[in-house]
Amino acid sequence: MGRKSQFREVVTPVIDTQRFGSWEHASGRIWVLEKDLFGRAGLDRLYGVSSPDEIRGLLLEHHYLQKDTVAETLRATHIAVYELLDEIAPEDGYRVALLLPADAHNMRVMLRESLRGEEAGDYESLARLIKIPSLLDPEILWRAIVAREKDVRLPEWVTSMAEKARLAYAEHYDAVSIDLAVERRLHEMLRVIASELGSDWFEQYLTMIRDLINLEILVRSRLRRVNETLYNASLLPGGLISEERWRALYDGEDGDIVDLLKETPYRTMTPFVVSYGEQGGASKFSRERDILLYGHLSTGAKQLSGPERVLSFIMARELEIRNVKMVLSALVNELNEEDLIALRRDFS
Repeated sequence: MGRKSQFREVVTPVIDTQRFGSWEHASGRIWVLEKDLFGRAGLDRLYGVSSPDEIRGLLLEHHYLQKDTVAETLRATHIAVYELLDEIAPEDGYRVALLLPADAHNMRVMLRESLRGEEAGDYESLARLIKIPSLLDPEILWRAIVAREKDVRLPEWVTSMAEKARLAYAEHYDAVSIDLAVERRLHEMLRVIASELGSDWFEQYLTMIRDLINLEILVRSRLRRVNETLYNASLLPGGLISEERWRALYDGEDGDIVDLLKETPYRTMTPFVVSYGEQGGASKFSRERDILLYGHLSTGAKQLSGPERVLSFIMARELEIRNVKMVLSALVNELNEEDLIALRRDFS
């Protein structure tokens, strides 16, 4: 069974809060491992490689788990990062919160696939769409939602999320309603978990994510003239900027949006109110958004000890893996140097 928030009927995963160890001990473990991070010099080398073999050598130097291919190395290392967090953290809520988005993504994949009825694909056919690591084995999710195996029991937080999405689909008969319902329930769950963790630093990170998602929904919806009802349904609650303010901006002037952003930590996003629809505008928006998010996360490394120090390492490693994947893809697609550098994300 999951837990229900005292202020909202939102079921969340069971979180172990009575573990042995301390954040001081966990931070000590991380202090040793931080020396394996790429840093700026390592990223410079990564973005200068000309072959997967050079990437493999770089990963070996930085103590990534060694597998037959770079892709397998990244997969194994990504899983190992969260196994480490599971092992050393005296409070499991942070790991749960960081992995939940992968489960929500996998839920969307399975629910959409289930709409195909008897024509739905087997698990292997969906493997490339699945995100791991996650809290719940994606194959179990497939067996329950797509294959509809009666003997598969899902945790209450999973069935709650699925039920919300099915009700939304039954009302609108549009697969988009599944995505919106899952995304909203995900962020409701994250708000509950963050409030119980009591970390202003982590709560601010999640708040920034919601605000920046809402900002992109706003500029994209205005550009594409999305139906206002759909726009309102897409907004996420619990940001620094309220849902009411976001709704009011739909019919506002560009200057109204710019003025609002100038009053927030998102003032560097103001150029995209106008330029989002230009060539490369969405990519530049994504880059600036990530600069803000990773800039906040990197401040955790300045703490001598505590969850901030530990999570800063976890997210820095995650970002390295993301950069390596982008460089691998760029090599396959033969991107020019300018386009390749535009993909780069630094943890600073």
